[in-house]
Amino acid sequence: MIAFEEMFKGISSETSVYRREVVKAGIRHNAHSILIAHNRPSGSSQPSWAYVEVARRLRSCADRLLTACA
Repeated sequence: MIAFEEMFKGISSETSVYRREVVKAGIRHNAHSILIAHNRPSGSSQPSWAYVEVARRLRSCADRLLTACA
């Protein structure tokens, strides 16, 4: 791991995630890959549909942009 950034804060029921900002942080740190983590205030270990969708969109965006920058 070359860097850690806490990028977004939300409330107990939601937060906003900006794909562009996540990818920009990866580029800024000259990262080969990006690791994303978050906490689940409910304590559930199962990802919600919304989380799965955010993760899918982040991966798609990062794959396209980081490949284009390589």
